[in-house]
Amino acid sequence: MTVRNLFTTKQWRELELIALLTKSQKSLYYKDVCERLNCSLLTLQSCVDNSVFMDGIGQMTYEYSHFSITYKEECGLKEVYQKAMLESQSLQMMSLLFFKDEMTLTELANELFVSLSTLKRLIDKVNIYLKKEFDIKIITNPVQVVGEEYQIRLFYIKYFSEAYNMSEWPFGNLVNENNLGRLVSLMISKTDININFSMFRHIKILGGVNLIRYCKGFVVGESKGLSQIFLDLLMGSREMTNISQLFFHKYTIPLNETALSEVFSDYMSDELFLGGSFPTLTNKMNYLDNPRELTTWIRFLDKLEDDMKVMQPNKYEMARALHTTVILDEEDINRNFLIYNDIECNLAFFKKNYKFVYKKVMKSIKHVFRFVPKALSQSLLSNLIYTLLITWEDLFLNIGKTLSKIRLLVIEKSQGSVGSFLKEYIGDYFDITIYKKLTFEPRDLEADFDIIVTDTVIMDSHEIKADIFYFSQLVPSKVAVRLNDYLRSRMGQLMLR
Repeated sequence: MTVRNLFTTKQWRELELIALLTKSQKSLYYKDVCERLNCSLLTLQSCVDNSVFMDGIGQMTYEYSHFSITYKEECGLKEVYQKAMLESQSLQMMSLLFFKDEMTLTELANELFVSLSTLKRLIDKVNIYLKKEFDIKIITNPVQVVGEEYQIRLFYIKYFSEAYNMSEWPFGNLVNENNLGRLVSLMISKTDININFSMFRHIKILGGVNLIRYCKGFVVGESKGLSQIFLDLLMGSREMTNISQLFFHKYTIPLNETALSEVFSDYMSDELFLGGSFPTLTNKMNYLDNPRELTTWIRFLDKLEDDMKVMQPNKYEMARALHTTVILDEEDINRNFLIYNDIECNLAFFKKNYKFVYKKVMKSIKHVFRFVPKALSQSLLSNLIYTLLITWEDLFLNIGKTLSKIRLLVIEKSQGSVGSFLKEYIGDYFDITIYKKLTFEPRDLEADFDIIVTDTVIMDSHEIKADIFYFSQLVPSKVAVRLNDYLRSRMGQLMLR
């Protein structure tokens, strides 16, 4: 894992311990932790006692031979990595090289408060990561990041997106956040796309990185088809005129087709579908699957809907989201990180609780790429699965509708209060019968029920096929939790044909 080269050994050890404890969600015996992390108990205790990354976020403890972790309600592993990135001397160096023009080794060493020998070792270590992940590197005469310009920008887009939270603007006065936001909002107003605050920030961060690099004279040099279309649509707009004047006054560069292409990169690709005002590249029906064509994803969803028997009320939006994910690839909002991939946590939930749905979606997406298998990286596959699942309107509700109602018998000592509560609370998914007879008759309990919920010991009969849930105290909330777990399991195990 080359990302460890961005941190000291001590920092990385602490991050490994935090990640392990967070993932387990329960305390871990010290010998198991020592074995997993290949280190001594003394080292781990030092991580806990001298923790840097949990300060203000939560706390690690070591008690009774067990390690555990707790977080503040609003915090999690993402905030830990965010803090770690800002503490990393390697990433501080990369940030300096972004904002400052060419520097000497001595100047950079002074900025980082390290010796020249330490700086050279730091550069060598960081270059291992940069070369492997982005095929770029730091040279030392003068000190600067070199390589393909697109990849350099991509590194910094991911870095600034992950290291700073939603309320922070990392570019200071170099890029006026308000004016850049005005330009983004103006262009979006000409499309049929609705974006949220998270996407708005992502585009601004991307635009900020690209604009600073462009103004320093670094260019990708690719003309994007939507740039001129946007300029034509905005021609004569008072708002656009004002923004263009501010842009030229600050950067002495015209806000023209080249500038829009450089600043917004693949978000100006003419392969994207933004609405009726924008011409599309696909003029004829292509019946061979091509992941870069919208029609392919519409056909994909048609077949998926037919196979799974689960409605897709927003099919066009789903298709456009999947298509956009392919076109944007590493510039997609779900890929805006260097270290912590939070979509994996969501996918892990689906793998565990809705495994057949997950497998069906994954297999179907792979089929779309059968003619271009090399185009489907593991990161793109995960992103497409995640995009589909979070874009699918009323997914859980529609999966639930494919289930026949679960037949539930409630046997309780009280006067049907729990059964009545359950009818109101989960009656949409359970066909609930409240047992009201004065005696237990075997034939009554051997009827065709899926579950029996009771606070009474009933006869042991091999003829009773239902799952029996016993409760010493038949409290509605406890019963509801147990039944919800059962329902989620049924939904997850449902083999949708």
